[in-house]
Amino acid sequence: MGTILTFDVGTTAIKTCLFDEELHLLAQHSFEYQLLTAPGGVVEMEAEVYWQGVCRGARAVVEQSPMTRSSVGAICITTQGETLVPVDEQGRPLCRAIVWLDSRSSAAAARLRGTFPSEVYYPVTGLGQVDENAPISKLLHLKEQQPDLFQRVHRFLLLEDYLIYRMTGEWVTEKSLMSSTGYFDITQDLLFQPILDFAGISTQRFPEILDCGQRVGRLTSAAASELGVASSVIVVTGAMDQLTSALGAGNRHSGIVTATLGTALVIGATTNFPDFSHPSCPTIYRHVTAGTYLVVPFCLTAGVLLKWFKDNFCEGQAYDDLGRLAQGVPAGSDGLVLFPYFSGMLTPVNDMTTRGIFYGMTLDMKKGHFIRSIFESVAFMLKENVQLLAEMGVSVSQVRSLGGGSKSPVWSQIKADVLGCDLVTMKNPECASLGAAMLGALGVGLYRSLNDLPHANEIDWTFTPNPLTKVTYDHCYQTYQKLYDCHRALSSTTKEGLS
Repeated sequence: MGTILTFDVGTTAIKTCLFDEELHLLAQHSFEYQLLTAPGGVVEMEAEVYWQGVCRGARAVVEQSPMTRSSVGAICITTQGETLVPVDEQGRPLCRAIVWLDSRSSAAAARLRGTFPSEVYYPVTGLGQVDENAPISKLLHLKEQQPDLFQRVHRFLLLEDYLIYRMTGEWVTEKSLMSSTGYFDITQDLLFQPILDFAGISTQRFPEILDCGQRVGRLTSAAASELGVASSVIVVTGAMDQLTSALGAGNRHSGIVTATLGTALVIGATTNFPDFSHPSCPTIYRHVTAGTYLVVPFCLTAGVLLKWFKDNFCEGQAYDDLGRLAQGVPAGSDGLVLFPYFSGMLTPVNDMTTRGIFYGMTLDMKKGHFIRSIFESVAFMLKENVQLLAEMGVSVSQVRSLGGGSKSPVWSQIKADVLGCDLVTMKNPECASLGAAMLGALGVGLYRSLNDLPHANEIDWTFTPNPLTKVTYDHCYQTYQKLYDCHRALSSTTKEGLS
């Protein structure tokens, strides 16, 4: 069969990877781009930039491993959710790709919420409420604000769909990516007809919906030439990046939780029995296999807090230096506790008014105290969202740490101590690409099922909680939780004073 080529198409970069049949990483390449923004919430990207990034990446990894040029047998793509590409009958974009961050459709989202409140919308779509990020809002906005363009659209594609069309000429999508749209029923695996009827959008304008890891077809000769591989290569449906990342980290069964610590903190837990009754309404995606779901609490500010502190108060110091400073401060940061929701909170409480609070400062505190309190606050954030999962009936026996924050041993140990359970890091950090490779291998018949796949990603380090340190953190956590009550009280007082 040969090798598997994957593309992880993120918000600001495309990561291309090449894997062998045993799912070992052979080569990788990264291509970055800048989003196009304008006043009014506009966030766009020329669709051709995505395609050229894919082509550049394919050629780069093949050049790194020239012996594999003729052995590439499969391609699988994982992408960001929500980004929309309206195209004509020839698959040509009729406008720039509308990136998931685009917020122009807030008014349309508000109208949709009026008819489809959370108690109706959430149990069907797995999305807490209709917001401006959801493609259903973007479609209604496009229909109302650009009716001439809307009428010319032949297919409304998501980003993975568009790239698959460029490769094969086939109009297809897949179920995990569709679960980010707001017009897909994740429990029935079909389009959410009532919301499409309300918006006046025909189901004929969407591509065929396939399973994840399903064979689509071979590359066209033109696409093969641009990618620099043979036209015999088979394209396989992938999954949204959050789902392939969970898959690549071994998060397919209950008990395993993935915690991706980058700019934000994204937590994922697999369940067969999604709870749509919890008031927090965390996002629930349809997982890569039927009957399984990924519950995804999302925290907006995590690694960005450390970057903010480094950029403003630690000029010239590397992240490793910050870790050493934090290590020199005792657990609990001598009483300094940070409430880390600088830009609002989505879970465990949906309150976008929150702002950060440093509590317990004294004159003898140094930079290390603030750095460690940042580490600890993100661990507390993780703990309260793991507790949210438990309230939803999702068991947690181990946390698998992913993202840039997983590279810090100090931070990893703090998270283990706060949680009181083992926290592990993975040998292959490219979990999203690995998950795509697993789906690619499945789609071309290398393996009969995901259960037959080799153990592609092994545990690298295990951080076991220290019981004595956990006692300290349990006390700090109580203070941490009270800071939200302080925020609410102060916010109410401020509003009363301004009225």
